[in-house]
Amino acid sequence: MTGRADLLRLLRGSAFIFACRAAGAVLTFAVQILLARWMGAAALGSYVLALSWGILLATLATLGLSPAALRFVGAGLAQGESATVSAFVAHGFRVITLVSLLAGGTGMLVAWLTVQAPLRGPLLVAMATLPVLALLQFAGGVANGYSRFALSFIPTNVARPLLFCLLVLGAWSLSLPLTASRAMALQAMAMLLVAVPTLLAVRALVRAESKGLEQPAGPTPPWVRSALPLLSASLFASYFPEMIVIIAGGMLPSESLAVLHVGFRVAMLVTFGLFAVDAFTAPDMARLYANGQLEPLQQVVNRATRLRFVASVVCFALFVVAGKWLLGLFGTEFVAGYPVLIVLGIGQLVLAATGPVVRLLGVTPHQNHYLLVFAGCISVALIGMTLAVPRFGAVGAAWVATGVLSLWSLWLRELCGRLVGVRPSLLQARAVP
Repeated sequence: MTGRADLLRLLRGSAFIFACRAAGAVLTFAVQILLARWMGAAALGSYVLALSWGILLATLATLGLSPAALRFVGAGLAQGESATVSAFVAHGFRVITLVSLLAGGTGMLVAWLTVQAPLRGPLLVAMATLPVLALLQFAGGVANGYSRFALSFIPTNVARPLLFCLLVLGAWSLSLPLTASRAMALQAMAMLLVAVPTLLAVRALVRAESKGLEQPAGPTPPWVRSALPLLSASLFASYFPEMIVIIAGGMLPSESLAVLHVGFRVAMLVTFGLFAVDAFTAPDMARLYANGQLEPLQQVVNRATRLRFVASVVCFALFVVAGKWLLGLFGTEFVAGYPVLIVLGIGQLVLAATGPVVRLLGVTPHQNHYLLVFAGCISVALIGMTLAVPRFGAVGAAWVATGVLSLWSLWLRELCGRLVGVRPSLLQARAVP
């Protein structure tokens, strides 16, 4: 009965997060279709490249503290150390604010001096918005660590794309010419409008949870040093499409880059389901590992793996049957991206079958192993893209992305079994002795 109750709890919690991600996906789809038809593939390519740079650098500016929040907040709460959790959150906000301001200012200077139009304008806006996006990412990670899923996912996954969609529709109704720079400015406005109330809500949450508790004495723990390896995992787990777009940006024409981006956006329908399952189970994984309960942890991981795989198979079948129609919504020029979509969908199947390996390894003290895996995979990506993209274009980029994503997932799965004692399985596997 307990196993069934746990499964129902997993389904309910994951369904909520999936609903948030799905709502955001629908809104993002709507606005991407509008942008593609309004701006054309060339301008969309410039906007996508600028946004990808902004997201990637904002993630780097968090220094890994955003994904680390799941581990430090979850483990701290499990051990009754609410004051330490509060200190971690305050430290994270200070560090990320400083680093993101420095990164954004440097990025604006480099863009102004070295980048030519039409990419320079949207890049300047993206760099100016970098601190807002970095702080918003950290706030979401903290809320997830507290298991406040509504606060963690509604602002970023629902409110921001909804506001952006409304702003784009407003510009369209006023018959304003939509350039890549204007689209990026509207995106920045949506980020700011969402970030302010979200940051205030997270601050109030942390204060309420630690009210009346004394701050821990002594030196600040090496949170940043422990979090940096998690940064590489976060890049692959959450921002892999942006990384591929940036690498391919110097090898593909803007129109082909837009096709690759749209193919990724459709394929990421699978990731929404995977992310929902992983995000809901992450606090449980952190708590169980902190308490040394490997067998219950193995069962949680197995249930998550099976649910991930079933969801991915359903989505992949959707790609095969309705992929051309979905791509056609963006414009006839994007239908040519159907092979790209299918190839990327295969990569998502492999990612789903390997289980929540990124979250599992991230809640343990073995995060340093991410660095070697990241270095190996990014090297394969750079070499593979250099060889495949000039000859095979966007399809070649998709095959390289799928291969690298598969290598990443299988490598981490092996590390989980060897280091953590838990290896994700579609079957009823037990913890590794």
